[in-house]
Amino acid sequence: MSEDEPFRILVVCTGNLVRSAVAAQLLRVRLAELGAGIAIIGAGTMATEGDRMPVEAERVSIRYGGDPEGHRAHPLTAELVAAADLILTAEREHRAKVVSLAPKASRTTFTLKQFARLIRSLEGDAAAAQPVRPPAVSIRELLMGATADAADQRGYLPPPDDAAHDDIADPYRRPQQEYDKAGVAIDAAITTIAKGLLAPVHRARRRDDGT
Repeated sequence: MSEDEPFRILVVCTGNLVRSAVAAQLLRVRLAELGAGIAIIGAGTMATEGDRMPVEAERVSIRYGGDPEGHRAHPLTAELVAAADLILTAEREHRAKVVSLAPKASRTTFTLKQFARLIRSLEGDAAAAQPVRPPAVSIRELLMGATADAADQRGYLPPPDDAAHDDIADPYRRPQQEYDKAGVAIDAAITTIAKGLLAPVHRARRRDDGT
């Protein structure tokens, strides 16, 4: 696969101090094998530029293998949204804010738990039902295809009985156990998302190797 522009993932919450920060840090670790083929950034709908993560959030990130060192908060901007290929949010209200900044982003913006559910549905026999695409020549094209396939599942996969199931509650300024609870949900979503995004890359590499 040839070199190309990186696939850009934007992770969004409110302050970019806990949920989007931890999620971005875990994604960097889980997708590290993609190297320069991927770029991951976090932002917050009400973030103050330069704010640092609370120690409770740092503990959660480290527990799941993330690296919180040097994290600084970034406010969400229309420019960040426009530059992203995939946008993952902590809650539905963050998704709504993203889409209000750039309506065209609606197809590539999901809550973390929603995208995990959609991309999981592509595993196994479900993958056979996906559109046939020309062979991808870059990591970005492969991940764009996986994102498009997941988006297509929105019309077929039933939503959760309770729409709030797709949200990860904000633990900011609450007891450590609330941070831990959010960490469990973030780790589960990121584990599924990373597996789903890596799957087409691994398939392409096996094809290139003739295995």
